[in-house]
Amino acid sequence: MYETIAMNTNKYAVVRGALTKAPLDKPYSRIWWPTTADEIRVFFGICIYMGVHQEKRYAVYWEKIQAEGPRHSISQRMSIRRYEALRKYIHLSDPEQLPPEPRDPEEEKLLPSEAMEKLWWWKVEPLLSHFRNACKAHYIPRNDVAIDEIMVRFFGRSYHTYKMPGKPIKQGYKIFALADQGYVFVVQLTSRTHGIGQLLRDEDLTPTGSMVLQMARQLPQIPGSPFTIFLDNYFTSISLFRKLRNENIGACGTTRAGAAGKDFPALLTVLRESYSKKLDWGTICAIPVDDVLCVGWQDNNLVLGLTTVHTVDRAEDEVTRWRRRPAKTSTNAATARRVFGDLARVELDIPIFIDDYNCNMNGVDLANQHREAYDTQRIAYRVWWPIFHWVLDQAVINAYKLAKVKGTWKSDHLAFRRNLYTQLLHFADSTRRTQAVSLSEHLSDRRLDPGPHEWIQLQTRKTCAWCRYVARTKRKVIAALSGTTQTLATRQILGDITNSGGNKRLNACWSGCKHCGVPLCKMGDCWAKYHAPE
Repeated sequence: MYETIAMNTNKYAVVRGALTKAPLDKPYSRIWWPTTADEIRVFFGICIYMGVHQEKRYAVYWEKIQAEGPRHSISQRMSIRRYEALRKYIHLSDPEQLPPEPRDPEEEKLLPSEAMEKLWWWKVEPLLSHFRNACKAHYIPRNDVAIDEIMVRFFGRSYHTYKMPGKPIKQGYKIFALADQGYVFVVQLTSRTHGIGQLLRDEDLTPTGSMVLQMARQLPQIPGSPFTIFLDNYFTSISLFRKLRNENIGACGTTRAGAAGKDFPALLTVLRESYSKKLDWGTICAIPVDDVLCVGWQDNNLVLGLTTVHTVDRAEDEVTRWRRRPAKTSTNAATARRVFGDLARVELDIPIFIDDYNCNMNGVDLANQHREAYDTQRIAYRVWWPIFHWVLDQAVINAYKLAKVKGTWKSDHLAFRRNLYTQLLHFADSTRRTQAVSLSEHLSDRRLDPGPHEWIQLQTRKTCAWCRYVARTKRKVIAALSGTTQTLATRQILGDITNSGGNKRLNACWSGCKHCGVPLCKMGDCWAKYHAPE
């Protein structure tokens, strides 16, 4: 995957017309040289580093003089100019195979259906598909999993983001996920314009219910070990639970009377609407409908739920748990606080289906909590970047969960991320050689052409190309020899190079070669050496 991203990034740089050599009139222009898989690893390591050590502006990571505050180490692994160049040109997908980009939804209607579905998330491919396959290939979930939504923050202009004022993240992309205690096993993207992507619609279910059924069918088939899916009231319905039961998959979740379906018992609806403030705490009412148990349980309010894996008519269907006394301002506080008396916490008997829901519904929430603490996402204007950063973050979280399950990692999540970005940043040692070769190739390719090579008068003074090349070569030799054992011969070579003027100020000249497009000084033999074959 690193090789693919590096190849597509180089292609995209060519498509965007990235400069490979500085023009004569702009000698300080930023030069692009092809990236490699190891450099992409370093870039990913820098992203993870920035998630752990968060700063408001990325330029702070490369500040050299700081009277107070930390000194960041990533400046020794990659320059800020190279980091900005990679941020500008990095591309996950093949730029030659992208579908056309319409400017408004009216133009999208003219495109084929496959192009419309792939349009908004195709730039995250093939990384997204690789991530999806890896999630299912390396882990077998526990029997209890959860399906919930994930909001990825993005306030840019997009037809595919959602606004959800009631959520901690008010606006962004919505991703549905099936997770086990923070490990995301199945991912499903959705768009405000096109709906749920790659959806196999069931005629008896809503699009959301069809999506849940489609995700549930991707769970591994383990004989004698059926799965139970926990859902909130956004997904649940009697028809969905019935189909999951036919697939030998259990389900449990809260519901709303209007969303559960027309078969939902009217008695529970009446209790919820008219008697929720009159029932004693702990009152329970259960009515089966086609092998789906519809339950109403009085807590702070009447909680409605559906389950296909629980019963409520036996003594063992209850469990004792510590409960906190609700606040005086909570719904139905007068009735709910009565069982607590003057105590803030009391052991009470609650239904097992409520306890199971409370313990297992947080599978996706744990992934959100892990990501929120060390989020790699930064301000970006390309609409696919938030999804890319989410994939990167969740891949790290999944790797951490795998390491904990296998017993190869004993420490916490923060230490895991630090160890990971340290290993990725070590790949900078191999990229330095590639960058040095690329930087030394600043000599013009036209210098060995037949010509005609003619002197030209420049409008402003510029540094001689051959003097700059010689100075850089000397600095590289000095840096290479300084790290070796200092023998008498080595010290003599370093002395000769230093005395030869390697550290002197470079010549600024008013002349240059018209054909090569580079400045050259007339003093010495710079013209002859520059045009001589190596």
